[in-house]
Amino acid sequence: MKKIILLTFLVSNIFAFSYHDLCKKLPNKIYDFTAIDKCDGIDMNINDIKSSQASKKYVFLDKRMEVMIIRGSFALQYLPLISQNISIHSNETILYTTKIKGKKAVINIDIPSNSIQLIILLDKKYPELLIINLNERDEQKAKRIAKEILSKF
Repeated sequence: MKKIILLTFLVSNIFAFSYHDLCKKLPNKIYDFTAIDKCDGIDMNINDIKSSQASKKYVFLDKRMEVMIIRGSFALQYLPLISQNISIHSNETILYTTKIKGKKAVINIDIPSNSIQLIILLDKKYPELLIINLNERDEQKAKRIAKEILSKF
């Protein structure tokens, strides 16, 4: 009986994390971008679903960027996408998987809005993602930004 109680406790708290802890991972300056506000976040606990999310917005000249860290159950929804080797090209989207600093990543380029989203798997065991939304279509710059952020972890 003690083993069942301990197992239940461990499973229910395996993804427990505070958005305050995630905020500490988001620097005030990334590459040429400077944070324009404080870190915003949320901790969610719905039945056995536990997740935390933190985000910070940045600006450089006329360019904007948002960086998010998601940890826990809500990060699980991205694992099937990141786990595949994907390459999609259309008039609207270019989406492909790659590695950035040895971590599995998905790059999604939205052609009409001229923006890029990078989703990087930081930790698969305790699902944690880094998501970067950049309002320009410079893939190399987006990758440099991702490497800069990852070097601070």
